[in-house]
Amino acid sequence: MQRGMPADLDAGICEAFRVFRSDLARYEAAVLRAVKVPLEPHEFDALVSFHYNTGGIATAALTRHLNVGNRAAAAAAFMGWLKPAAIRPRREAERDLFATGRYPAGTIPVWSVDRSGRVDFSRPIRRLTEDEALALLRPATMPVPTQPVPAATPEPAIGWLARLTSFFSTLNRRA
Repeated sequence: MQRGMPADLDAGICEAFRVFRSDLARYEAAVLRAVKVPLEPHEFDALVSFHYNTGGIATAALTRHLNVGNRAAAAAAFMGWLKPAAIRPRREAERDLFATGRYPAGTIPVWSVDRSGRVDFSRPIRRLTEDEALALLRPATMPVPTQPVPAATPEPAIGWLARLTSFFSTLNRRA
């Protein structure tokens, strides 16, 4: 076991998600304040991810391009934020989500953290599937549906980031 990691990894992941949920509303609000044009849900999701990672939505060139209606330049400007260099895959995923609406697929890495809060990015200690992440995101007080609710029309398939954002939005409306 890594130093500083909880004995119960699932409990640690749930706590990280709890903190994430409480922080997310601030980042969503900052994106809504900075962006003056209507956004598609996938564009909003990409911008919230960008801002959550950089804190730069208010000063980013991508926001200036977007606010004058140049979505292509806004998408390209995601790549102006590449420090450290290892962040490139995240920026590419955010740019592609913004431009195309395609959500990333695959598993979600869980990284160990030492007692001082430093993340060890050398290798993940676990990888979560989308379903595992959503199960861990669900607050203990939220009941798990036992039967699917029939929909009037089929819903389009959406990626894990969209489902997480939708989940957080639902929680924020309940608060």
